[in-house]
Amino acid sequence: MDQEIEVNAFNNSKVAPINQVLEASLVIGGRRWPTPIIVTDTGHNNILIGKEWFSKTSGLPDCRHHRIVWPEWATAVEDQQRDIVIPKSELRTQTDPQHQFDMERRDKAIDERERNRQKALVNQRRKPQLFQWKQPSSWAKNVGSDLRKMKSELSDLTERETPELSEKPKPKPSKRERKA
Repeated sequence: MDQEIEVNAFNNSKVAPINQVLEASLVIGGRRWPTPIIVTDTGHNNILIGKEWFSKTSGLPDCRHHRIVWPEWATAVEDQQRDIVIPKSELRTQTDPQHQFDMERRDKAIDERERNRQKALVNQRRKPQLFQWKQPSSWAKNVGSDLRKMKSELSDLTERETPELSEKPKPKPSKRERKA
């Protein structure tokens, strides 16, 4: 790369800049995908796979079962390419205990929310659904239109037949004015 690109972590802290982009084949579940690899030090992640990669490969992350669900057309193949395999023990692995604790806490919260959602769905299926009648919007519009017409006609009749009703009534005299 000609110039480094500054990167912010998830908590908006500065991390090492991106200074290398490699074109490599990523093999996941026996499926080989040509993938640009952006190299930076994220601190504790070996690899981050984004939404764009999932959309290109049509893989669906199944977080509950910790796997990727592949479409039928993306079958695993035995290929004869020689891969450079780097054991995980050779990679730098420095996990911040606070980050690990936070990740585990969030995983538990997500799992609990999913269990509650599943229970709610099961309970919802068991309860009889009550029918709620809603007035059609055209009915409400017609009633509103009819009421406006009636009000207009009534006000026209009132003004023509009894002009004194259209005038403001005189206020009643107060007790002081009556005594005087």
